[in-house]
Amino acid sequence: DSVMRATLRLLRERTSAELVCADVSFYCMYNGEALANTSNVAPLLREFGVEYLDGTKPPYGQSSTPGGGQMFGHYTLMQGVLDADELVSVATIKNHAFMGVTGCLKNLFGLMPGEPYGRPRTYYHHLVRMPYMLADIGRTLDPALNIVDALVGQAGMEWGDGEGLGRITNALIAGDQVIATDACMMHLMGLDPQSDFGTEPFHRDRNALLVAAEGGFGTVNLREIDFSSEVAPQ
Repeated sequence: DSVMRATLRLLRERTSAELVCADVSFYCMYNGEALANTSNVAPLLREFGVEYLDGTKPPYGQSSTPGGGQMFGHYTLMQGVLDADELVSVATIKNHAFMGVTGCLKNLFGLMPGEPYGRPRTYYHHLVRMPYMLADIGRTLDPALNIVDALVGQAGMEWGDGEGLGRITNALIAGDQVIATDACMMHLMGLDPQSDFGTEPFHRDRNALLVAAEGGFGTVNLREIDFSSEVAPQ
């Protein structure tokens, strides 16, 4: 809550724009939950006068992938997201059983509509597709501000039989380019952002950050990033 409140306060102080919080609730789509039970940030949104955009319902639009796409040439996305002047991605720092790490890029997957309006989540969470699809979505949405809530991290797995383990990391990470921001996040996690399938933590698929950089979007080379930190990798 503290990171969410700080982010909304920062935006309210620095811009007069209308603020909208967009999300597609997995629990509403697949677990039959009511939206009120899945959005634990609702009190903060009311406090700062931010509208919640429910992406489990239309309207949706078609967005062409800049450069033709590394996986698909177009995607179905929430119309409210496509209409936004700028996007802010706020993510938590954690390992992911399928994709290795979750940061501001993987966070954008939470904006993808499910069936019957879009593809099922399992269609994208498929070997080979996911890293290239994430690179496409990152390039398409290109968040202007990326914030990683690294106060408490998660090591191990995001889901599955082996549950993740909490890690107190007491950090915040922010940047204006999503791939570069997540590359710095990986570095601070003690991981090599230039690593790929077959090396830690990419046991099931390729490194989506490296895939995006290979496609000309962002960089995973720390020497090419204007990066400074008050905390050390661990």
